[in-house]
Amino acid sequence: MPEAESAVDVIKGMPVAARYLAAWVDRSHGVAVLKLRGELDAVTADGFAREAIALLRQVDGPVAVDLSFLGFMDCAGAHTLEAVVATIPPRRLVDVCGIQPVVRRLLELIGLDLNGRALAPPPGTGLAPTRPDCSRGN
Repeated sequence: MPEAESAVDVIKGMPVAARYLAAWVDRSHGVAVLKLRGELDAVTADGFAREAIALLRQVDGPVAVDLSFLGFMDCAGAHTLEAVVATIPPRRLVDVCGIQPVVRRLLELIGLDLNGRALAPPPGTGLAPTRPDCSRGN
């Protein structure tokens, strides 16, 4: 039976999660923009949280979060992203933008607005805005 892939890929020499998600800060337009590219999920969430918080500690002034290049996110990733965004003081958070349709759909389904408000459920569902526990599945 083949061994499971380890936390560090022997061939590439980098954490497995780092191959699926990148986060960086772009300061080129006077606002620090935290950008994500790849997949934010149960595999990449912990590493992302550590990296993003470290990046955000290095910037002053207004901060935006750009999800334009985030192609996939599961519940673990959504709640991790929510926690990271919550570390940005409200007076400094300019916007969370570039939310792709597949990511927006997940945020709507779990009732999460990254700017700090519960999202309304889809019209006609009769559901109240809630934040369900997604920890049982992604």
